[in-house]
Amino acid sequence: MSPERTPSEELERSRTEASEVSWALRDLNRATADLDRALADHMRLRPMDYDAIGHVMDAERDPLGTLELAARLRISPGSATELVDRLEKAGHVRRERSRTDRRRVQVSVTPHAIAQVLGDLGPLFRLLDDLAAGYPPAEQEVIAGFLRGAAERTRTFMATLDADTLPT
Repeated sequence: MSPERTPSEELERSRTEASEVSWALRDLNRATADLDRALADHMRLRPMDYDAIGHVMDAERDPLGTLELAARLRISPGSATELVDRLEKAGHVRRERSRTDRRRVQVSVTPHAIAQVLGDLGPLFRLLDDLAAGYPPAEQEVIAGFLRGAAERTRTFMATLDADTLPT
């Protein structure tokens, strides 16, 4: 049994055609965006501040400076500096000198912020793991492959937006 279609999905379906798999993925994308906003509210953060924490966490192996964070968030360097100031004051991030280039200042997420984000998401991860467990391993592989491929194609498409040329 599939869940009810949302009014937004019904409106989109009246405007364009796509496979059921694409509609389901679009529904998941919407739910994920709603989750990000809810988690930002839960942590008493602005949505952009929550997004910044995500970017800094994703770049843990190759830490970001404020300028790189500004570019990822598509904001000015001055706005990124204010944002990092807010997050640092709230105890979510810290600035550290690079170990390889002492002139460079990098932004890292505090262990407290990581624990809070992952702790808040833990119950969802368990629910999703339970959902996946209902499928045989071979089907889980197919689903995971599709989702990874969809993420890759989404990132590729996003790059075309940055280049101002849409693929056909």
